[in-house]
Amino acid sequence: MSGDPAIAIALTGNLGQSIYFTVAVTEIIGNRAGVTLTLDFISLLVALVIAISGQATPRFWLGLMAIVVFGVWYGCVAILGADTWQGYILPVIVPNYYAVPELKPIV
Repeated sequence: MSGDPAIAIALTGNLGQSIYFTVAVTEIIGNRAGVTLTLDFISLLVALVIAISGQATPRFWLGLMAIVVFGVWYGCVAILGADTWQGYILPVIVPNYYAVPELKPIV
């Protein structure tokens, strides 16, 4: 079985010397692995928070949390009645939040 000798050498863990840094490539990778893994972990947590707080959340829970956060805590939207335009914000946004991913390919 004949193959590329460079691949065989790389599979043994010898990635050679960096032309730019003039040190072993494995040393460069090892020095940066901690930062890379930290960034990956934080990115995963952010993705999970977005997923859990959004599309993975039932509509009734998202609605209740929107009422508590934006209506009670911040007081920036009406939580009762439709006398002003602010009374329409939550009833329009919360149910339609789930339609956005379905409509995005169309737009």
